[in-house]
Amino acid sequence: MHHHSYLRSILIGWLFLLPLQCAWAKDPIVKFIENKCQWPEEIKFMANASGGSVLIRPAAFSYIFLDKSQMESLHHSGHQQAEVMSTHALSDWSISAHRVDVSFMGANRNAAALPFGKQPEHYNYFIGDNSNKWSSHVSAYEGVLFHHLYDGIDLKVYSQEEFVKYELVVEPGADLAQIKLNYDGIDKLLLSEGD
Repeated sequence: MHHHSYLRSILIGWLFLLPLQCAWAKDPIVKFIENKCQWPEEIKFMANASGGSVLIRPAAFSYIFLDKSQMESLHHSGHQQAEVMSTHALSDWSISAHRVDVSFMGANRNAAALPFGKQPEHYNYFIGDNSNKWSSHVSAYEGVLFHHLYDGIDLKVYSQEEFVKYELVVEPGADLAQIKLNYDGIDKLLLSEGD
């Protein structure tokens, strides 16, 4: 039940961000938005990327893929007349989504999250009637570096155009065998050269 509430918040956020998609086309950098109590504590940063959102947690990511055609349909229905809209509660509308969790097994869950490339804009979140969950002047960044995710290995999360990317930065002599990833929510995993 707890996961459904923040997924609902993300979906509602996407509805309001969809009209800005054209404005973002000029600035394709995915923004990594810090968590200042507007989401559950385990989420450190969130990024809206092509096709959904990425939740960044200690030693883990959650990719949430949304059905783009349903998102667009819901957005366009928002431009209907008020009397038509009043017959439909927001909870009656649904958007198909799929979540994939990626965990870095045996990693340092206390690795310091160091954001970089602070962006000039800020965000405000006034969700629900509990003012303790409201956040204002929330910063966005170009990426996040997790220092010492493994012994001698850092994790750098950033964007390339409209996609979220990550790199493992390995110090000389670090043991690569430490790196183990677990994928949950997929049927199979394919590797493509260069991707």
